[in-house]
Amino acid sequence: MIKVFISYSQRDIELARTIKESLEHIGNNVYLSNDDMIMGSNVVNEIVNQIKDSDFVLPLLTENSINSEWVMYEMSTAIGYYQERSKPKVIPIIFDNVSVPESIKSYLYIRVTRNEENFITQRIIPTLHSILGREHAKIDVKRQEKEEVRKNSAKYIADSMMRLRKAERYNKNLSFLCYGFSIASLIGSFLYLSNNGPQYINNKTELIGQLSSIVFGVILFSLLISITRYLFLMGKSFMVESLRNSNRIHAISFGEFYLNAFEDKIEWAEVKEAFQQWNIDTGSSFINQNSSDFDPELLKNLTALLSSIKK
Repeated sequence: MIKVFISYSQRDIELARTIKESLEHIGNNVYLSNDDMIMGSNVVNEIVNQIKDSDFVLPLLTENSINSEWVMYEMSTAIGYYQERSKPKVIPIIFDNVSVPESIKSYLYIRVTRNEENFITQRIIPTLHSILGREHAKIDVKRQEKEEVRKNSAKYIADSMMRLRKAERYNKNLSFLCYGFSIASLIGSFLYLSNNGPQYINNKTELIGQLSSIVFGVILFSLLISITRYLFLMGKSFMVESLRNSNRIHAISFGEFYLNAFEDKIEWAEVKEAFQQWNIDTGSSFINQNSSDFDPELLKNLTALLSSIKK
């Protein structure tokens, strides 16, 4: 059922009623301010609300109404609403030799004459139905596109969640593995130091052999400490990546809930806002690492050791 608002001059009340009766005869809801306004209501508010809720506004532009402030006000109000929210459609009906106002020259209008037979059923009603049909077709296309997007979004979300969970477990396992090797390397370093440290101190061989043994021991111990540190930092990096994937999963889960809860009302801007936090990091933690994180400064330590021996 179409809801139609007819804007007219009081001098054309009979013409307006004729159009109203023809439209209502085929099941449409038609509003005429003279016949349908509630007694005691605010005239301006009543008219604005009726215009806002209508599907079509039909200004009847005749020699009587072309200079009517009320008709121009109602038509301008309807155009304003249409420009803001694409509703109601404004279709002026121009009678006789009335000139088309500049404000509506870019709009669809119907020109008829009063003595034209069946102009309502042959001109006005088919035009309304044609426009309404196109609007329904657009709504159907939009609904189909939305359904297609929903299906694709659901598949994308499911695939993303699966990959992220897999990456989360993979990074977490690598992190634990690196931590384990780091601890083993650290224990090995101290075992090596405790087992071989005394023999370097008590070694009675010549000075060159003793220094060679000490240098070899320092190098090996430093390398073990370096490996320990490297493994610990790698484990930390893998854990950070695992936590980031966990946070992404949480963000996508919230976006998925938002889509399911407000599927029919949600707009693209809201979808974007709901999912914009899924890629929450500013880069991988591996990017921030450099060689100084793993360098045991072996040469510096060895130089300091030789200097102390010389003294």
